[in-house]
Amino acid sequence: MNKQRRGRSAASMHPIIIVLLTVCAALLTVLILILLLGRSSMVDDGNRHGEKQTQSSVVEAGAEQEAESEVSKEPESEDEDSKESSSESEEGLDADHLYVHFIDVGQGDATLFVQGEHAMLVDTGSASSTAAASTRDLLKYLEEQKIRKLDYLLLTHGHEDHIGRAIDVMREYEIGQLIADFGNAEGYVTNTMDMAEYIGLDILKPEGGEELELGDAKIEILTGRVASIPASGEETTDVNNQSIGIRATFGDISFLLYGDGENSYEKYLLSLDVRLKSDVLKVPHHGFEASLCDEILDKIHPKFAVISSAKKSNFGFPSDVTLQKLGLSEVTTFCTNRLGNIVAETDGTDITWSTNDKGK
Repeated sequence: MNKQRRGRSAASMHPIIIVLLTVCAALLTVLILILLLGRSSMVDDGNRHGEKQTQSSVVEAGAEQEAESEVSKEPESEDEDSKESSSESEEGLDADHLYVHFIDVGQGDATLFVQGEHAMLVDTGSASSTAAASTRDLLKYLEEQKIRKLDYLLLTHGHEDHIGRAIDVMREYEIGQLIADFGNAEGYVTNTMDMAEYIGLDILKPEGGEELELGDAKIEILTGRVASIPASGEETTDVNNQSIGIRATFGDISFLLYGDGENSYEKYLLSLDVRLKSDVLKVPHHGFEASLCDEILDKIHPKFAVISSAKKSNFGFPSDVTLQKLGLSEVTTFCTNRLGNIVAETDGTDITWSTNDKGK
């Protein structure tokens, strides 16, 4: 009798077990659906985030091909022309174009202009121990571009991250003319000028209004050191505000550079009777927020901007304030700390951009 009762009791539990299994299965199904819907939502959010990044004015690392097609001012059609252009670049530089190389030297500045057989280097990066890699890279980069001679070596002002490698460049290359006027600067400036005098370089202390030729490109000196003073009219002792400013033009395309000039320098620049509107702006002072005031950005009205700074900047360059300002002005911005070496090529009408290597 006891066995029969146990058997019936076990039999009566079967429906309960089935119900429990059914409920568990339903709960598991609901859980799986919730997980799948959550994953779908995350993907959609990621896609929307990616769309926002694409709309950003800052060209990101890893998106060079997409960026090149977006910012290129060349026609998108004409496949044959593209093939010819590619063939020309493999054989060598187009002698009828201007190439502007914003060289990745970590924390510092170095910009190379090449037009035909003519070349100008603006600043040389740093020689400090923390930037030792950029030292070798600068000279290696110039070698890779098959630079034999520099028509001009222009040093915008006497800070080490702009002139640190000047002596090495003087040793390695024949230089037609050194353009520099330091005034107030650190002690290593003396060594740089001593080397220049020792090898007999022709030294030009420029003044605003002078114009130089670089093949078919024109280099206009906007300010020399003496003119690099704040709007008050008193000469500054701030080395940044003693920067030499230049505007390079090739056909209808123009590039503007003024070293580490800050707001007081920019106000003075605005007071001069000089043309500032330019297609490409080399953002002053590595994107520091004390430079690039609203008034001068409106006056320059650039389509493109380039910021040179270290990947891990001890100074926080470039600042979010500067990047936001450029973004609101719809300026397509390239940063060496994200893209490495950045090259602008122009035929005098259109500009195409390319990048290589990674930022330091």
